[in-house]
Amino acid sequence: MTTAGETSSSAPTFDALFNAPDTELVLRSSDGVDFAVHKLILQLASPVFRDMLSLPQPSTPASSRPVISMVENAPSLRLLLHFIYPRTFCEALPLSSIADVKRAAALAGKYDIQFMREAAEMALVLLADDLPDIAYAVAWRYELPIALHAAAQRHLGPFRAAPLDAPEFDEAPASAFKRLEHFSNTARKRVEGLLLAVNDPQEAFCWIKLTSPTRLTKAVTDDPSCMCGRKRVYFKGAIFGPGAPSKQSVPIWWWRCVHATVRIIAQQRYLLSIDDPFDTAVTIAQEQVLQCPQCRLKNLSVIFEATRYCLRAEIKRRINEVQVDAPFIRKSA
Repeated sequence: MTTAGETSSSAPTFDALFNAPDTELVLRSSDGVDFAVHKLILQLASPVFRDMLSLPQPSTPASSRPVISMVENAPSLRLLLHFIYPRTFCEALPLSSIADVKRAAALAGKYDIQFMREAAEMALVLLADDLPDIAYAVAWRYELPIALHAAAQRHLGPFRAAPLDAPEFDEAPASAFKRLEHFSNTARKRVEGLLLAVNDPQEAFCWIKLTSPTRLTKAVTDDPSCMCGRKRVYFKGAIFGPGAPSKQSVPIWWWRCVHATVRIIAQQRYLLSIDDPFDTAVTIAQEQVLQCPQCRLKNLSVIFEATRYCLRAEIKRRINEVQVDAPFIRKSA
């Protein structure tokens, strides 16, 4: 932005909202729209404006206001001012598209406006639900770690891929997508780690506590009348109380349900799609549970649904622990 020698006395085209006559300054957009603004509001909102406006300004006639020619176009300045002006004067404009988020993030970075940056990031998190690949590229470009993590996670579930010629893909380096691939591989290993509870106390099951320990508790604890084979698995806390991990005996059909679900998920493209793999695993488990006179009398549908709920929550928890190895995240840590 540069301070022009002209003043606002020559019939300008003012913005419909930012046109108050009692303002001290005019921001002129690159496409010729004038925004009459209050100097104090700019200084309070942005340290960049504060430093710029603290410099000596060219003298202007008393009847005129200084005009600062901006490199931003009218939509960008309008977005900026709607964010920094009090809500009693105007509402912040919605960031409902990728283009809106990019514009807001660029302005927030240029003028060092943290709350605008946060708004852009939260809007991008929402957009990541439908456009995770685009959102990931935008989050990388503008160094938005929360949105980057959300987009990477959403990338693990079914989504409609954006066209390969989307400009956002050219705005992030190839290394960004290499890191996304590494994130996916690491998340897959974390999910597969569920099956290590047979031998590794570090992977002990603690996730059954995520539901009320009723029928599911009875399903995974010893039952003297049960004729099923048993599998010894490390548990920690949960239904077995606090303390170090300890091996507990569970019905083989229940373990096979968990085992088959995890194996199928680990082999498929989308790690967050659990329902179809679990339904397949239940079919496998039911073939064996019906052979036990005691277990076949249990309310299996409740047991399996409780297991599905717990397993889904545990898979999400494990994936949530995996972070994208982005340089700007390491730098801020």
